[in-house]
Amino acid sequence: MAETAFPDPITLYRLVHVENLPTLLTRGALHAPNCTPNDALLYRAIHNMNVQMSRHNRPIPCGPRGTCHDYVPFYFGPLSVMLLNLKTGRVEGYTEGQAPLIYLTTTVQLVVEAGRRFVFSDGHGLATFTNWYDDLASLDRVDWNLVGARYWTDQPDDNDRKRRKQAEFPGLALA
Repeated sequence: MAETAFPDPITLYRLVHVENLPTLLTRGALHAPNCTPNDALLYRAIHNMNVQMSRHNRPIPCGPRGTCHDYVPFYFGPLSVMLLNLKTGRVEGYTEGQAPLIYLTTTVQLVVEAGRRFVFSDGHGLATFTNWYDDLASLDRVDWNLVGARYWTDQPDDNDRKRRKQAEFPGLALA
């Protein structure tokens, strides 16, 4: 992995369907899947259900611990694999393309200033060899060239690009 200094500030991206804005504004917050209020407000799902089932059970080995669903997931880069899958019709039950999708953004620095606990990964959260961290001193473990890249297909000399592209900051732990 080529060494690159990370950006300052470090922008975080949360992809949502625009129809979810009224619900998010009414709730006044983003909630981790395991902490979503039972308020009967509508929320338009845009994710792959099989991936979400796996994330529900994926333990986080550091920080507040729990599972991936105890956190609000953010990506380090704006051109996510999830966005590509939604755009190209690879998410069962979703056929609207990318037009109604928006990013909610914040920064790592604002999360820290707010006193929120967090974790982050150096790759896709479900990959068994992805490493998790809860110390900002480990941000150099993220492949900053790749998380912001437009193209990320695995290459013969680097067959781990897609996993690293999906490094995430499932911060804002609410558990």
